[in-house]
Amino acid sequence: NHFFFFLFTVALGFISQIDCNSHYDNYTLIRLHPSTVDHQKSVTEFSDPSGEIEIMKESRGVNDTLDILVPPSKMKFVHDYANTNGLKLEEKQPNYGRTLQDVSERLPRRRILDRFSVFHYNSYDNMQEFIEGKAQRYPALVQLQELGKSYQGRKMRLVKISTRPNAKNPIIFVDAGVHGREWVAPAMALYLIHRLTVDPTAFVKGGELDGVDWYILPLVNPDGYEYTRSSRSNRMWRKTRSKHGASHCYGVDGNRNYGFKWAVSGVSNDPCHKETYAGPKPFSEPETQMVRNVMMDNAKRMKLYVSLHSYGQYLVYPWGYTGDFLPKQWKKLDDMARSVSNAVERAGGRPFKVLSAGKWYPAAGGSDDYAFGAAGVPYSYTMELTEGHEFAFPEELLETVLPQFYEGFKEFGARIKAEFVIIKTNEASRCGCKNLRHCYGEMLHTLLDRDEAACVEDAAIGASTVVLTKDRPPSDKPEDQQPKPTIIIEAGQQGGTESVGLALYIIEQLVACEDYEPMLQYVTWVILPCTNPDGQEYSRYSQVSWKKNLRPSDDQLSYGVDITRNFDVQWGSCPKVESGFSTIYPGVSPASENETVFIKSVIAKHKKEAKIYVSLKRDGHSIHYPFGYTRNAPPNPSLLQRVAGDIAMRVNQRTGGVHLFMNTSVFDYEGKPHCGHSVDYAYESGIPLSYEMRVFLGSDNKIMSKFQSLPRGYDNSLRNGYFSGIREMYNVLTNEKKYGRITK
Repeated sequence: NHFFFFLFTVALGFISQIDCNSHYDNYTLIRLHPSTVDHQKSVTEFSDPSGEIEIMKESRGVNDTLDILVPPSKMKFVHDYANTNGLKLEEKQPNYGRTLQDVSERLPRRRILDRFSVFHYNSYDNMQEFIEGKAQRYPALVQLQELGKSYQGRKMRLVKISTRPNAKNPIIFVDAGVHGREWVAPAMALYLIHRLTVDPTAFVKGGELDGVDWYILPLVNPDGYEYTRSSRSNRMWRKTRSKHGASHCYGVDGNRNYGFKWAVSGVSNDPCHKETYAGPKPFSEPETQMVRNVMMDNAKRMKLYVSLHSYGQYLVYPWGYTGDFLPKQWKKLDDMARSVSNAVERAGGRPFKVLSAGKWYPAAGGSDDYAFGAAGVPYSYTMELTEGHEFAFPEELLETVLPQFYEGFKEFGARIKAEFVIIKTNEASRCGCKNLRHCYGEMLHTLLDRDEAACVEDAAIGASTVVLTKDRPPSDKPEDQQPKPTIIIEAGQQGGTESVGLALYIIEQLVACEDYEPMLQYVTWVILPCTNPDGQEYSRYSQVSWKKNLRPSDDQLSYGVDITRNFDVQWGSCPKVESGFSTIYPGVSPASENETVFIKSVIAKHKKEAKIYVSLKRDGHSIHYPFGYTRNAPPNPSLLQRVAGDIAMRVNQRTGGVHLFMNTSVFDYEGKPHCGHSVDYAYESGIPLSYEMRVFLGSDNKIMSKFQSLPRGYDNSLRNGYFSGIREMYNVLTNEKKYGRITK
């Protein structure tokens, strides 16, 4: 017995010695540094026909390194390639295998759950116990959905976190760990689950769970993940652990296996390729099939998809399969990504490098492309976590970086909520929704679809007409038998979002506040919240104070027409401006622009009952009446001027006189002729009270985000003051004793 015990001990020691000598011990981590576009092309085209060199990190631009793990037999090949192409070569880490942690000793196969920590690299089994414990402890909040089993038979379960699972809220879907060696990704997914279930601020109004459901798949590739934990020799495994056909080689790159533009770029057709084998067909892997099913089963509600990876600190969006062009919505994708990056940086983390996934290194079959291109998820990203330490990110640093990344996910949630969640007001605060996030489009429809007073008519230019009205109370008064007067309000001719935000605030107040119900019963409100959507979006995305539309000139060298000068009233009477580069270019002819035609059509449709027309414009604090093209006043100007004075008085009373709200003619305000103005056009079309209202003085230098309710630096009193001026317009039309019957 002692002899056999001796043999067993010797054998065990021999096996341990073999395990400690990883085959990566003689590999070298090399970084190739591209410093020019030509260098970048050379780096992108780098390949090893033998498949012995492992790609650790692709280069995603000039000055961004290509990291490769090179065996001794390939060192000359890599040095020759670098010299031939003029690339700087850095031998970052010789004997790379010795830098890998001995996972068989440091990370036991199973931790005791009472010592579980989200700041550890946990085993698959511990992950399962963790999510089971969450579902048992918070049954009203956490649900587990069985998706199926991996190739080797491990259960895959989706964690659904929702305060109202039957409310059909927008869904944020996060997955992690598609590549086995990227341990920090599932660690982040577990931390996300942890914070969403224990953080009190997540449950309150405005928190991460308010109106948004989170679906989290913490480990897409459990077989590959557990294989990397089995020994140092396997630590760099990337793919699944499946086998196909007669091949003796294992695994498919799960992020090349999705059925959108499958295998058109950046993949290997060799099953023995260590990194990017795309599989024998799309969705050959049960793991990718399950992710696909989650997307397609929830496609109507899914608004954001994030796939967690490492390393490099990138946040990339479609397309991944090509770098030749971007999706039409790329500005929205880019804007959200940069907002998330800023949130992480504010929390003390490193900012993400934001770009399209395929800009420098096209690779087809990715989950982000599939979510965006096949499932129709409007926002889709791959998030590459951490910079430095390659795939061996130290466990002791998780406690620092995971909370920083969580701030990015909070920003994701806030942005999705602002764009897709129906705005709700409670009875206690219906008349003061201070947290309203002003954005155009989806918010407008969700706000109005639930109210019988509202009707939304979409125009071809991407703008909308909102008609707000309610039936009068029963009355025998003769005046109540007459057609209701109409007030037309339009905003945003000069781009930007300040006046658009005010128009949406007016809609919100009229719809949500019961105190203002008479304003809908006795007046019909026709509101055009955004008459220049192209200019508005360009201002917001570019942070440029753009005041025209985006119509290109015939020679394609300049863009934009000043809508405020394009109406066919005295058009061309002012000094001629022929340069399309001018900010006051009036166009090639009157009403040449679709935006102008849209406003004119609304005026024509409602001018019979319209008594007041208001054009909201940014960067000012005053109200103006006709004319713009001449200093001469209209016939009988007293009513125009009196009403303008009363509106100005109401605004000044409410704002506390921070700035005096002036009232003058358009001509006197500008100090020179302004031809082709919509206020003049509305007045000469028969609307007796026609005004331009300038709002938010100095807002030219304070471009609003889509998700701000006010321009930066302004408080609610100013916005409320403008709404008091709008309420005074209602008083003008309903107080015949003071103003008489309004006619031209």
